[in-house]
Amino acid sequence: MPLLPFTTAVLEDWIPDSSTGLNSLSNELFDNVLRDLSTRDLVRLAKTNKRYEDLAVDFCRRSYDVTKVLSKHFTDQELRRLQWLLKVTGAIISGSTALQLFERMDYEGSDCDIYVEDKAAAPWLLWLSFRYRRTSINTEGPPEQYRGNAICAVHTFVRAIADGRPSTVQIITTHNSPLEGVFGFGLSCVMNFITHESAYSLSPYLTSQHRTLVTNIIHDPNIPLYQKYLRRKFKFLAPPDDLCAHRETRYIGDKKTFKVNKIWSRVSALGGSAVSLFDFINTFDVVDGNPTLLDYEALKPAELEVPYTMANNNGVRETVNKALRENKCGLGVQEALKEFFENGDV
Repeated sequence: MPLLPFTTAVLEDWIPDSSTGLNSLSNELFDNVLRDLSTRDLVRLAKTNKRYEDLAVDFCRRSYDVTKVLSKHFTDQELRRLQWLLKVTGAIISGSTALQLFERMDYEGSDCDIYVEDKAAAPWLLWLSFRYRRTSINTEGPPEQYRGNAICAVHTFVRAIADGRPSTVQIITTHNSPLEGVFGFGLSCVMNFITHESAYSLSPYLTSQHRTLVTNIIHDPNIPLYQKYLRRKFKFLAPPDDLCAHRETRYIGDKKTFKVNKIWSRVSALGGSAVSLFDFINTFDVVDGNPTLLDYEALKPAELEVPYTMANNNGVRETVNKALRENKCGLGVQEALKEFFENGDV
């Protein structure tokens, strides 16, 4: 079976030589050829030679652009404020918005889900109140699609955008780390999230390559959530029945994570660490190989500005506690965990 679904010879007449550069040809022409390739196939194409690498990198730079996905909810000026709020509050964007980014698709009528720790939610609620109309507040426990009790409340805001279509933004507040809201959602295909600097997909092979999702909450194919992902051409896969208590400790940014940097094309880069604090410092256990059964505990010491998630792994716990006893900040804890994982101590 060939590495790519077509021979690279079909691209030869369209790829410029080194003297003309990619900008001399239409981006639309390349998009029509490459848009149906999976992420894995784009990586394979980039590894073929330098010319194909330039082609694939240029395509990915334009395709994995969160400002395109968010433009149906926010103006360019609002996107700058949104990115700043993501940074200062430690909030993340997940749900259909993050899935659209990794799928390189547009799901008509999808909303924007923003997860933020409850105590940091006030700036979001105030900012959106001047731009949207708040239609509902759910504080009576987590919605049915969430597992556990990580969710505090769901605030729903609605407004009409330029072409008259409705835009819905939900602020989903959590007791601890916003990642708990993502981890608690019972569908593997939405285990993706966007920060103020990068985007992460925790199960990219299952989601983007096979368009398959694992669920342990949906058993009735007639419910709306099930039907929504059927319309999006996803196949449903039930969790395995033969549970064997196997645990795999993972961290955000590991080799099974698909991470995309430089996703905010129309927004100036914010200052900060070159390595995101989401890398290494957020850890979790996958139980029985099921991407919707994640085990972790809240990591919320006073020494860290925002809460994180910590796997129920003694080695991870000891590494974090040792770093905190040495009065290390978030970056210090991250460096200690990085060394721990790179040494294969899990």
